[in-house]
Amino acid sequence: MLSLEMNKIELSNLFEKKNIFSSIIYSIFQIILKLIRLYFKRNSAKTGNITIIALHKLGDSVYTIPTIQEIEKIFNQNLNIFCYSETLPIFQLKLQNPKYHILKKSDFKFGNRIAPDYARKKLREIQSEIVIDLTGVMNSASLIFNSNAKKIVGINRRIFKSLYDEFYAATYTSHISDMYYNVLKSWKITHNLIDEKPFQKKTNKIDKILIHPFAGWKSKEWKLINFIKLAVEIKERSFIPQFILPKEHLSYDVLSELDNLEIDYIISESVDSLIETIRNSTLLVGNDSGPIHIANLLEIPTFTIYGPTNPKVHLPLNGINGFCNLSIRCSPKNLEKWCFTDGGINGCPSYECMEGLSVNFVVKELFNFIHKIKSN
Repeated sequence: MLSLEMNKIELSNLFEKKNIFSSIIYSIFQIILKLIRLYFKRNSAKTGNITIIALHKLGDSVYTIPTIQEIEKIFNQNLNIFCYSETLPIFQLKLQNPKYHILKKSDFKFGNRIAPDYARKKLREIQSEIVIDLTGVMNSASLIFNSNAKKIVGINRRIFKSLYDEFYAATYTSHISDMYYNVLKSWKITHNLIDEKPFQKKTNKIDKILIHPFAGWKSKEWKLINFIKLAVEIKERSFIPQFILPKEHLSYDVLSELDNLEIDYIISESVDSLIETIRNSTLLVGNDSGPIHIANLLEIPTFTIYGPTNPKVHLPLNGINGFCNLSIRCSPKNLEKWCFTDGGINGCPSYECMEGLSVNFVVKELFNFIHKIKSN
């Protein structure tokens, strides 16, 4: 018994020493970042140029648009946006005035963490008076760390706090879009964005139902065979199912099966073609993924199948959107962004939340949703 108590004390002391050591390292790192920021800030100029850093995937790019629209109202000229080439068409749907600076995701080093030299050089050449970082991870921190901007405002992980003159932690306390909206507190603007409803119009016309069966990673995907069975059910109910298949996901077996079932499909070779295909549909069905949010931006109703991510945090911003999911013991609770495996990114032992969603259940939920739209 005495030995057990001694071991507990030793472990407690070990953790305490580890925490003290981590705190010291964190403090030293913050001092270094602060000195770097002060060094480059000394050459800042009053140019009036405003630069937004928005290095996101497709869906998160849509989430940032209402915040950027507010920034446009505040600074109606000299607005620059740094984004990836694949997200440019999304921003251009709603934002025509900014000057865009396009970066290639493949040019970022160490798993998309370190910005290339040409990107940092381009940012310095703009001579931004204010830089607003809406990205919130290491790739944007590596881009702005030697910026000569007079003021840097943004969200990020706490480890990069001292790079910012006004810092907001990248945390999820409500819908993801509200996290981006936090940067506007610098201009005394506060609002619950999810109540704004700036995008969708009402509709009761549903005929062509577009199906996008993929997502950013596998654990968010309902099986492709399930979507094919769903398409058969849609066709039997006199609607027109159509698959949209990204070029990189093409499979001869899948295309052959769709041909045999006489189910139409479109091969998407770019974000531009994806946008045009969605624009010509009346409802998009898919996993929690970028195309769902693009449809929302285009005022197209959506129906999303959720698994390891939280619908409360990831729902399309507003308008006509339905969803279904299977809530199990390890599903994200309240306003958790995703499950304990980081949405399955770090491995999941069973994938029950997706495996347990039967085709019959999804069919029932989908057509309940369609009935509500048609009887609106």
